[in-house]
Amino acid sequence: MAGQATGFKCPTRLLQKFLPAPCMHASHCIANPINRSLFPFNLASTHHPHRKQHITTMKAATLLLSFLLSALAANQYLPRVAAASAPDPVLDVNGKILTTGSSYYILPVIRGRGGGLKMASTVRKTCPLDVVQDRYEASNGLPLKFTPVNSKKGVIRVHTDLNIKFSAASICHQSTVWKLDSYDEWAKQWFVTTNGVEGNPGPETTSNWFKIEKFQNKYKLVFCPTVCRHCKVMCKDVGIYIDAKGERRLALSDVPFKVMVAATAAPDPVLDVNGKILTIGTSYYILPVIRGRGGGGLKMASTVRKTCPLDVVQDRYEASNGVIRVHTDLNIKFSAPSICHQSTVWKLDSYDEWAKQWFVTTNGVEGNPGPETTSNWFKIEKFQNKYKLVFCPTVCRHCKVMCKDIGIYIDAKGERRLALSNVPFKVMFKRA
Repeated sequence: MAGQATGFKCPTRLLQKFLPAPCMHASHCIANPINRSLFPFNLASTHHPHRKQHITTMKAATLLLSFLLSALAANQYLPRVAAASAPDPVLDVNGKILTTGSSYYILPVIRGRGGGLKMASTVRKTCPLDVVQDRYEASNGLPLKFTPVNSKKGVIRVHTDLNIKFSAASICHQSTVWKLDSYDEWAKQWFVTTNGVEGNPGPETTSNWFKIEKFQNKYKLVFCPTVCRHCKVMCKDVGIYIDAKGERRLALSDVPFKVMVAATAAPDPVLDVNGKILTIGTSYYILPVIRGRGGGGLKMASTVRKTCPLDVVQDRYEASNGVIRVHTDLNIKFSAPSICHQSTVWKLDSYDEWAKQWFVTTNGVEGNPGPETTSNWFKIEKFQNKYKLVFCPTVCRHCKVMCKDIGIYIDAKGERRLALSNVPFKVMFKRA
């Protein structure tokens, strides 16, 4: 039409699906006061030479509006589409639902390659601490807490953005919230570290969010944040990368780390041979389960090239009982007098270069858990249907410690000395 601006289109919004064509001139559009969509209307129709055409247009618009209002009214009675069901809850090893604020261990499904997850300094880096798998299979690692993107939700579910946070102290001043670290050019890896931000979902915190997804019949950890809809993010499974020092570091991987989750309930109590719980301050004998190998209970004795402090040995006489006191994460102390002035508290001795062994000796420090006393702490672990002794102290969370079973080493004089070993010494306990 002459004199009309071409190319103008009314912002028809939701009603454009009902209109046969957009209006071609701004002056021919008027906002509908009900829904603010625009309809064709001739403001000068009483003087226009094509009045009938415009009246027809007005009638069409009126009919169209009536049709739309009828459709909207009818829509009130259409059945509503059911809301999408919530994702499945994540279950722990006992089949219980994970909840916000509770502490859990993340454990490997496939055993024999390491234990739970913990924080540790790694190659070329001290702080913030990275997320690693404990090398020792018997270790559960450090407890963790999961917080969903909507922190008011009490259930942890799959497909849901989560903050994962160690609920343990760190030697570094940074937070213990997980985050994806910057790309490591040296290792060519994306590692999982700490120092993340808890909460505050958005473009500034995408690196702090992880997910738990079903994998085979268990779970896997995934980095694929959806806290920022317009952000381009990387989506990949979290796996294990073994670095130059043998540290099992969490990193993005094509091979997912298959995991299960366990609640941090109190460990099972240690029972004596009569099925009674061992208690602090009570004296017990540590006896070999397998009898007839020329050895009895445990005692103190001077050994090759050493008089004091006395070492911990197995008595050569099967009928003999040693005397000990158990503790939790354990100080173990002979409650018998010693010919040496040193204490009778067990400790792991310095490496014996001559025998190529780590021997268990006495002269340890009782109590005072921390980095200065890591060598004084032992554990009792279930082994088959009895127990074994283990050196794997957790009194210092940031310390790198050796974790190994305690076995029997027979020295040049036939002394059956306790030492770190790949063959555990299977034991039981008897009240003194």
